[in-house]
Amino acid sequence: MNLIALIAVLLVATPALEAGVQFPSEASCKSPDGKWQVVCKSPGESDPQSGHLLLLKRIGATSAKLQRLDRRCDALWSLDSCHLAVTDWLGSNMSDVLIYSVTNSSTGRSVGDLFPRDTVPEAELRGHCYFEATKWVDHHRLHIRVFGQTDEVHAHRFEHTYVFDLWSGRFEKIGDKRPNTRQPTPGGRQACIRTPAARRGCAHRSAK
Repeated sequence: MNLIALIAVLLVATPALEAGVQFPSEASCKSPDGKWQVVCKSPGESDPQSGHLLLLKRIGATSAKLQRLDRRCDALWSLDSCHLAVTDWLGSNMSDVLIYSVTNSSTGRSVGDLFPRDTVPEAELRGHCYFEATKWVDHHRLHIRVFGQTDEVHAHRFEHTYVFDLWSGRFEKIGDKRPNTRQPTPGGRQACIRTPAARRGCAHRSAK
């Protein structure tokens, strides 16, 4: 990869401004209802290679392990404190969004796995492709930014915006940006896709 292409990749991989609290850090990310908190436990001196650990804590109760961090992540609470969206910046060429439910935090739903592969060109998915949770629209709909740069000889930048519905499992395309610009594509057509793995799921309201 030449220098210009490398600089373009570094620029395009910059997270959106509304991407939540970044970890690892000393910060904590408290849920809107004040009942839950996300913190990061850093490795101790006795085991510096163990990596950082993201923890979900109920205020005044025990904590539960969410995931280990090899690099960094951004945590973003849903408006009803039912779900947590974690953008995991896995590597220099990829990221994923994991969505956790506070009532079942043992497994996160991967947006990268749920995303319909035929909605964007294959060259974009094979290149430097990043999934990022930028903001919650409401308690079950989440803005997802899919962006990056292809690894072709004549590489181009890309950016697509979707609303992911946790209840229906559908991705609604709400915007595109032209390659190598930051301007939205005029007249973009909306598309609504239902994933095979769609399932309704937020039992938080019944949790005490």
